[in-house]
Amino acid sequence: MIYSEDPNKPLEMHDIGPFGALTKRPNPKQLVVVTFPLFELMLPQLEKEAGRKFTQAEINAKLALAPAVALPKDEAERYVCAQRSSGRAQ
Repeated sequence: MIYSEDPNKPLEMHDIGPFGALTKRPNPKQLVVVTFPLFELMLPQLEKEAGRKFTQAEINAKLALAPAVALPKDEAERYVCAQRSSGRAQ
């Protein structure tokens, strides 16, 4: 896994970093950037801890900072499916 702060470096398989930074990099290999754990599974817990629902702007800001990895489409689909079927953020 590689972390690069260079926003112009093309995305490579298994690059890691904040979701927002990875999704802004060039992606010639059409990799899928997924958060780990899945952000959709983390969000309810984050809101529970805050004691309120977040605004869309707050959700976007938190998503941008969420840890993420670049995966080939088939690997990303398997990961997302496994996370959703477990029903919890791991």
